Amino acid sequence: MMQQKPDVDRNNRDDATKTKDNTFFVQLKNSFSEYVTGKLKYSHLERNADTDFDLTSVTDIDAEFITQYVQRYDVTDKSRDEVKVTLEFYPLDSFDLGFDYSYIMNDYDDVTLGRTEDTRHQFYLDFLWHRFAFLNLSGFVGYEITDADSNHYNFTAGSGTPAQTADPTVDDGNPDSYLWSQDIKDHFWTYGLSSQVKLWEDVLKLVVSWEYQKSNGKSTFSSQGSTILGDLDSYDDYSKKRLEAKFVYAFDKKLNINLGYVYEKYTFKDIQYEGYVYNPGTDVYLTGAYADQDYEANIAYLAVRYVF
Repeated sequence: MMQQKPDVDRNNRDDATKTKDNTFFVQLKNSFSEYVTGKLKYSHLERNADTDFDLTSVTDIDAEFITQYVQRYDVTDKSRDEVKVTLEFYPLDSFDLGFDYSYIMNDYDDVTLGRTEDTRHQFYLDFLWHRFAFLNLSGFVGYEITDADSNHYNFTAGSGTPAQTADPTVDDGNPDSYLWSQDIKDHFWTYGLSSQVKLWEDVLKLVVSWEYQKSNGKSTFSSQGSTILGDLDSYDDYSKKRLEAKFVYAFDKKLNINLGYVYEKYTFKDIQYEGYVYNPGTDVYLTGAYADQDYEANIAYLAVRYVF
């Protein structure tokens, strides 16, 4: 099946004033037995972006000249291939088990500076146990691997002899102008449990859930210049824990009240921010943002929900 999404206008972006996505997919589904079903899906996406750089009176020794060579992966031309396998098992009337695997590969077409490609492997397993009418228990566990490559350019436009240019496609003869690349690898784990207890049939229930996430990243570099770029063993690492408990009281099918509590703790670690201290003064450009991203939150809430 072929799908063409409407053009997306991005009037505030010179690097992609408009994007168009065309998607093709095919899907196979089979019921092996009353206890097992399977699904296989392949999809392919082609994205085209229109650019509109106004470089009138801009020369290659002006820093702005480089904007035409920077393609940002969220909007630039790309081809994406995705394969997804889903298996669902029903070994018991009161127990369901599911497994998902996805392989995703993005190739960013004709990129000079920016992300050139990335691949993802995603594995997820979930279950639902509903042995009793007043109680059910569900949970999941997931693991993801991401690998992303990108190209970059080191220069100071107009600086040195000969003058450095903002054109990464030519050799300006200055050793301080050079290309370098980055390879990011990330391993992500997550799991969660949720339980729903009916305290009063169709009127009052208790919902309790727990979720944990952990990301472990590493960044390695290669360079055409003489400067040695050190690898980052802790790159965008974080862990997050979240506990939620709530009572749901239903007055009728349209109106209910939620009284709940949420505890959340987030811990971030990235070697790029270690020892980062904000010292305000003259000509200071660092704002202090992201210097301390860790937090611990306790939230109590009362919510009213009405369905029209």
